[in-house]
Formats: sequence, structure tokens, C-alpha cells
Amino acid sequence: MKAGKSRTASSPDIPGRHIVGSIVDNNLLCFWPLGNQGNNLTTELEAGGWSIFSADSPGLVKSLSTRHSIPVGMLFLDSDLPLSHLEGIYSAVTASEDLVWLALLTDRRRMNDGVCNLIATCCNDFFTPPYDGKRILDAIGHAAGLARIRHRSLEYRGTPATFHGMIGQSPPMRRLFRQLRKVARSDAPVLLRGESGSGKELAASAIHRLSGRSPMPYVAVNCAALPSTLIQAELFGHEKGAFTGADKRRVGRFEAAQGGVVFLDEIGDMPTDQQVNLLRVLEEKRIERLGGNGTVTLNVRVIVATHEDLGEAVTRGTFREDLYYRLNVLSVDIPPLRERGEDIELLANYMLEKFGTEFEFHPVKGFNKQALRAMRSYHWPGNVRELINRVQSAVVMSDSSYISSSDLGFKELIETGRKSTLEYSRAESDRLTVEAALRHNRDNMSQAARELGISRTTLYRMMEKLAIRF
Repeated sequence: MKAGKSRTASSPDIPGRHIVGSIVDNNLLCFWPLGNQGNNLTTELEAGGWSIFSADSPGLVKSLSTRHSIPVGMLFLDSDLPLSHLEGIYSAVTASEDLVWLALLTDRRRMNDGVCNLIATCCNDFFTPPYDGKRILDAIGHAAGLARIRHRSLEYRGTPATFHGMIGQSPPMRRLFRQLRKVARSDAPVLLRGESGSGKELAASAIHRLSGRSPMPYVAVNCAALPSTLIQAELFGHEKGAFTGADKRRVGRFEAAQGGVVFLDEIGDMPTDQQVNLLRVLEEKRIERLGGNGTVTLNVRVIVATHEDLGEAVTRGTFREDLYYRLNVLSVDIPPLRERGEDIELLANYMLEKFGTEFEFHPVKGFNKQALRAMRSYHWPGNVRELINRVQSAVVMSDSSYISSSDLGFKELIETGRKSTLEYSRAESDRLTVEAALRHNRDNMSQAARELGISRTTLYRMMEKLAIRF
């Protein structure tokens, strides 16, 4: 296909569209979240020599940017798009990591906070009506050049294996590192989603270090570890005499993070009666200490993390919908270890070197082939935290210079070749089910057994067989 001809692609919600022609260097992806409303401008872009791929859904944006070499994305935004639309748009734009994005707005005067945050975080430039076609074409050309420079830079330098305490060079981790750099440029709340042990706190710390708030405090709070009766006092502080034992004024975690970042881990475990207090702080940007009369104005960025699906929690009624939308301005998904491929061996060797120096009387040289095969095959329900624990234990307990799968505790894996993939899959399914029940019931064996429909004795036997330790 010659340059300057528009292309569309098939999608479940766009019947009859298809891709035609060959791929050329001057490809442009036009993302119309509310439908194509700029035919005149599209014609001008085509006349300027750009081959256009059009998409009107986040899924199609991700699909096109994955399948084709496209350096520039043009995002057509209504200036007051609601947050419910912006979430999908943000997810699509940040997932398309190789594109440089430009935004076209309908009216600069009506830009809401969500649109401003999206542009500041994800876009290289933006335009408002009346559109200057020549200026837009110049900006697209500059963005294409910037995209190619970034691509060549990554090719020649490679993506660093370490990133503010996180280790990885797999595609999911390279994508994560780029997303963290982007959200660090904004001051909007960030929701980090990921399984337990996947590195959410490291991601939050990286955002702080990359941001303009890095010289200021970073305060981390585990909401699941705070007693419900003390959450308000811990987060917002208290005055002397506010309750029994309050013998002096205490500054809360939010006030301690003044000018910096407060990180609320496992936000899904915060009791519903305390969620309204957090919502008020986010909206009013001030707190009142427990037992006090005055208020303290806050300048704090909030980052939260959860292993739960907060959308489902809203449906169940265990998480406030208004708080969910207030927190979910910028969202980042932390990939589980099982999806990180090459990073598993990279992390294992890094930890081996780290722990090996602690036991010089018995130096361990590496992992044998069976151990490497077992680690690549394992589901890693505990993610990076579990890998660290298994490697540390293996360094101490191994009797050989090379760690085996048995040293790592993988008795149920295919080390000897006698166990089938089906048996392993069943064992992993049982493991995940039991561990989920234990987490849901906070390690209460009786309640977990009732939820699973088995006796406590059977539960203990399953835990021993599956090597589940709590």
C-alpha cells in the first residue's frame, strides 16, 4: 500500500473492517475513544504522507500496536471525558510502549483533572482547536523521529536488568519500567495491582524516586497490619488525651509524609467505615487529628496497592465505589513471576550470588539443569518473595556445589520425569485453591477447611503434600 492511505482493522465491535497492504515506516495510529470525528483532519494527515491505522477501542489499540510497526499514536480526546472512559484509554496507551503519543482535544477550556493527568503522563504534545494542520504534521514527524531514537537506544544499550531495586529484562518488566517512569511525572493517585510478592512496594518506591518529590519523605503503610480501631489515629495522628493511652500528641503517617509520598499497601483490607475518612482526605487535601479541632493542610501524593480486584470488591460492597474511582486515576499492573520467563533464572542467579556470600564455608556455584527446568515450569504462587525464600533455603541446605530441584523444595515437579503434566497441573490447581482459602480466612484452619468443604485433618494432609507453609 502506498503511503497516505487509511487503514482500519477488524474488531468485535467494528464489523467488516480489515487490514490491507504492507507495513511502511510512516504509520500513524489514530485512536478515537468516542468514534471517528475528524475526517477532515484525517484527510490532511493522509495527504501529508501518513498511512493511518484507526481504532475506536482500547483492545484494538493494543492489538494494532503489537502486530505492526507504528511509531506515533494520535489520541483524539473529548476535553471532559469521564473517569470511567479514561481508565481504558490510559491502559491502552501505556501498554503501547513503543509509540510516542500526541493528543488532540475538543476544547482546552473544559479540560478536567483526569484528562490533564492523562496528557501529562502519556503524551509528548497536545493540540486544541482550531487545529493547525502544518503544526500537527511537524509534531508527528518529530514524534516519529523520537520513537526511532528510543528504539535504537534500547537496541544498542539494552534494557538494564536492575531498576530502582527491581530486577528484570523480560518484555513485561520493560513495559512496567516504562509505565513507572511515565506515572512518576504526574502527581495523580496511582493504583498498583498485582499478586502478593510480585513487587508492588518496590514499584511504589521507584515512582517516588523518579518523581520530583524524591527529596521528600516516603512513608509506607500496610493497611492489613493495622488494627481497625487504630487506623484513623495511625494515618491522621491524634492529640494528647484523645483516647486511653494517648499521653502525647502524635503525628500521623500522612502528616509525616508532608511534601512526599504515602504508600498504602493492601488498600483492599481497609475497613469500609474507615474508607470514607481516606476519601475525604483525598478530596479536601487536609486532615484533622483524632481528638483535635484544627485541620492540617496536606501536600502528599498517594500511591495504593492491592492484590484484590477492587472492581469486584465494589460489586460485593466491601469497597466504596467513590473511593475506587478517586484512587484509580493512574493504574499499573505488576506482572506475576510466572509471566516473566527469562527473569526467573536472572533473579535466581542474583539471589544465589547475594546469599552465597553469606555462607563462604560452603560456596554454591549455581543451579543444575533439573533445578533450572523446575523453576521455569513452576507456577510461583508466591512470586518473587517465594523465589527468594526457596533460593535462600537451598543455599543453606544444599550438600552439593550445584543446587538441585530437590534443594529448592520442588518434590512435586518433573525432576525425575515420572510425573505427567496433567498431574502437575492438578497439584498446582489444588495448591492455588488451598492457599486462596487460607488467605481469605487469615490462616484460620477451621474456617478454611469449612470453606473448602473438607475436614481440618484433610486440610493438614493437603498442605503437607503440596508443601504449603504459613
